[in-house]
Amino acid sequence: MALAAVLLLVAALSAASHAQEIRITSQQWQGRQIYEFRGYHDVEVFYFRVPDQTVLANWSFTARELTDCEPRNVSIYLKHGSFPVVNPNNATFPNDFRTQDEAGKVKGLSILSDGAKNSLQVEQPLPGDWFLIAFLTFENTRIEQKGIAKYCSTSFTTNLDVTWTNETILLIPEVQNYQDIQIHQSIEQDQQIYYKFFVPVETHWATINIKNCENNCPIQVYWRARALPLIDEAEGLNCTGNISICSTGFLPLEGEWHYLTIAAEANTTYSLKIIYHTCAQEYPVTKYFLTNDLDTGKVCSSVSEVSRFRMLFRGSKQHFEKAEAEVCWDRVGLFRRSMSASFAYEFDLLPDENGTSPLKLEVATGQPTILSFYVNPKQDIGGNMWLDVGMDPKMKTTGYNVTFVVCFSHLERFKPSFNHPKCDPDDFYLLEINATKRYARAVIPYPEPGTWNVVIQPFCHENKSKITCPNETLPFFFSIISSACVYGSCGPLGRCSISRTAGYSLSTCICSAGYKGWGCTDASEAVPYSELLLSTLLLTLSNLLFIPSIVLAIYRKYYTEALVYVSIMFFSTFYHACDGVAYSFCLIRPDVLQFCDFYSAILAFWVTMIAMSDVSPTLTSLFHMGGAIAVALGIEYDQFGIAVFAVPVASGVVILVISWVRTIFNTFWEIFEHFRDLYSWLTRVWELNLVNLYAQIAQRVGRLVLALRTNFWLEKNRNSSPLNYQ
Repeated sequence: MALAAVLLLVAALSAASHAQEIRITSQQWQGRQIYEFRGYHDVEVFYFRVPDQTVLANWSFTARELTDCEPRNVSIYLKHGSFPVVNPNNATFPNDFRTQDEAGKVKGLSILSDGAKNSLQVEQPLPGDWFLIAFLTFENTRIEQKGIAKYCSTSFTTNLDVTWTNETILLIPEVQNYQDIQIHQSIEQDQQIYYKFFVPVETHWATINIKNCENNCPIQVYWRARALPLIDEAEGLNCTGNISICSTGFLPLEGEWHYLTIAAEANTTYSLKIIYHTCAQEYPVTKYFLTNDLDTGKVCSSVSEVSRFRMLFRGSKQHFEKAEAEVCWDRVGLFRRSMSASFAYEFDLLPDENGTSPLKLEVATGQPTILSFYVNPKQDIGGNMWLDVGMDPKMKTTGYNVTFVVCFSHLERFKPSFNHPKCDPDDFYLLEINATKRYARAVIPYPEPGTWNVVIQPFCHENKSKITCPNETLPFFFSIISSACVYGSCGPLGRCSISRTAGYSLSTCICSAGYKGWGCTDASEAVPYSELLLSTLLLTLSNLLFIPSIVLAIYRKYYTEALVYVSIMFFSTFYHACDGVAYSFCLIRPDVLQFCDFYSAILAFWVTMIAMSDVSPTLTSLFHMGGAIAVALGIEYDQFGIAVFAVPVASGVVILVISWVRTIFNTFWEIFEHFRDLYSWLTRVWELNLVNLYAQIAQRVGRLVLALRTNFWLEKNRNSSPLNYQ
């Protein structure tokens, strides 16, 4: 009783020294733009880190439109450990894909981008990495020109607030795995006490013992691996009425922290002990003791002088019990082989002396065989991991059949069963092979980090009745491989892409030609190959219409313009041939062809406008060179923008109009000058003719007067002359 009192005092002092619950803000993402969902490459990924012993995690979200647009639907998904696997367009997954959406591991929420604050709470969340993805619901299926259509931009802000507690009693420290530690605890009515303990590797079973419980033992015990128990969902034990001992066993996760919550309906005391059932070959020799220095003044208040004495807790193996042979499964070691490609790795059997791995595994028929491997938390979760299992096609059985039942799961392990259900709980992946189906596969997209277990159990049966296998071992083939996308590709017309966001990399499939789905394998809306061929031919062969323009330009001696027309015909033909979906041929890199196609097309508009303009050869050369530089700059800056098309065309039209107006003005001015010269000439002619007329009239009048005078004189002098002419 003295030792129990000392332990009770130590536990009480330890619990009293803990601080109150603390509320902190762990991380915030502010003002990131989100996009419409056409494929997983369009999602925005947000990363959070949840600390240990978190009681409540509250994610808050705000989405708002940065432009004058109506609020749109925003989809949010949250998952622990890895990226959420979602299927918003209801596309079918590729064959053999296994997802955990139905198991409640992915939490979803839909909000509007109206600036309102929304939240999603997770009680007792798992500690570690949490990934959130956000995207807009895809609504517009039309292709719109950038710069003409209304542009909408949505900003997304998210924040994580966590409430955690450090009022957790470390029940069995990791460094003292082999000490027999039993704690005596007092608890008040409606109080909850948290404990945590570490389960070593090779621990197949664990037992919780509640002893020395007083007041009819009005307590409930809840336990959970990796996080504080959620009372409504966690496994529980009601100890009410079990005065002598309240005990239960559970299957723990090896190498993980486990948490206990003990709640009381009334004031009581109890002793708590954890017993491990190990499958280790032998116990380590105990060569140390757990010690504690106690202040006698804390134990006995009557002691006036403070003194200390040391308590020694002798090592014991009682809390480690050897598990039964039938629950200690055969373990097969695996080694990892990493490859140069992204998310490419595999696990294989340990190599032999020659450095080669065996092709098959001999599996015991009397008990399960377990294969364990570890997935790294950052560099391994962005791909797709698949498990292939198979039977030896040459294996022959006489009078009986053989069925291999394989349970594939993350962290947990469960013994396969011959009867239904073969794997339990529901988040185990079941694979079954037999004489009829000798091969099976399970593909896990974005696998969670940590230990994965493959438990294999062969069953021999005859007429659906289980029998003892005559052979001690049977051959079994397996392959554990990871790659980007789906087997390194994306369906018949998809493209595998590596996206990097929030400091993480992930592989996604970019689908085309109406294909959709995780691996671009859903052909429910796919475009027929005949239409794809027709569209490719129309896009490429239509460029032959540039030939008349080229011939006419050469005939008119517009050699620069003819060269540009030849360029656009060449690059547009091969760019669209390279950009074809089902039928394609790439002469050079697609990005180079795309640049040359856009550049030649806009430059053709420019040189045509300059050729139609009436400018001097000097200005023509200047405009050609300046336009070539400006168009190249615009294409490099934003080749899809409306400005890169509108500015050169508008500038060419302005130059064309100015030159034509100038030419017309000069023409009319010349005509005016000609009319003015004609008027001057006519005026001069008129004036010259009038003077000449006056002169001629005067001359004629003078002649007439002279003639008259002459005739008058002759007539006068005819009669007076001495000569008389008859």
